[in-house]
Amino acid sequence: LDDYLFAPFKDPNSWRVARKGDDEGKEKAEAVFCLQGVLCAYDLPPLPAELTPQDGKKKKNNIQHIHLRQSVTLTGLSCPGFEQAVQLFNDTYDAMSRSFSGAMLPWKGGMYEGNSSLSFHARYFTLRHDAPTERGLDFGSGVDPKGLMKGLLAHNMVHTADNKVKYSKRLEEKGQVRYITIEPKTFQVGDIVEISFDFYCAPVKGNKIVFAPHLRSLTLLDDTVRAKA
Repeated sequence: LDDYLFAPFKDPNSWRVARKGDDEGKEKAEAVFCLQGVLCAYDLPPLPAELTPQDGKKKKNNIQHIHLRQSVTLTGLSCPGFEQAVQLFNDTYDAMSRSFSGAMLPWKGGMYEGNSSLSFHARYFTLRHDAPTERGLDFGSGVDPKGLMKGLLAHNMVHTADNKVKYSKRLEEKGQVRYITIEPKTFQVGDIVEISFDFYCAPVKGNKIVFAPHLRSLTLLDDTVRAKA
């Protein structure tokens, strides 16, 4: 963590880990990290058909829909490299918690069949007043094939770059590596994957701060072990 600092960001208001040494006078960019592991739990698009576009027009449901999110949980099955990542998360949380003088809500990694696990997520929507300068983006066809999420959008919500997750698969042919876009429904428990993420903190009710590792991309590296199981 010596090469990083905690910096405030806008649209939406948050605090993120940024790299030290950025040019003075330029807007800092959040530091993006990568982690490989075995997918042990997920909640990925598309949304279930029970949520209909008409729900987005009901004000009482808007509050609930803002919390809808895409999420994954990875485990390293006690791999030393993954355990080092868990320790990095603990150290980052402790350092950010000290910065907020006890306002940070509790956080800790999870367990999966006796092994350490880490969870990451990205919301589908952002409240418009939290990101007034951000442009609304379309949902990908694999993310919202039936237009359910588009229908859930209300006047006070927007789908921004911060809400997007890139889904891809790594292919290697004749020593050449390339990546192709795939649909989120391709992923299953047992896949070996790589994610990119950033460390994200945001204000919540009661003058508290929540620590939420933010999912940015999910890449399928190997599904052969799962496919043969």
